[in-house]
Amino acid sequence: MTKEEMQLLRDMMKEEIGAALEPVKDDIRYTRMLVEQQDHKISLIAEQYTDIAEKLDKANDRAAQIDDVRDRLRTLETVVMNHTAAIKELRKAE
Repeated sequence: MTKEEMQLLRDMMKEEIGAALEPVKDDIRYTRMLVEQQDHKISLIAEQYTDIAEKLDKANDRAAQIDDVRDRLRTLETVVMNHTAAIKELRKAE
């Protein structure tokens, strides 16, 4: 084989390989685009999760405050009932 024939063969192989690789290159570009879109969507979800977690913490704090107020209210109701009973006893004793 002469150098010219070898060069011609190389050129033909490069063209064929290039043509065969073009769909693969397209697939790689498309896959990269999909990955970038997914990264963006994941970032959005992470931001929303942070907002939701903060709101949930606030809601839990409020629930704890409500529980405290309920406990205090029960105590006050008990004290009022005891005082009412004591007042009734004092009125009877008069």
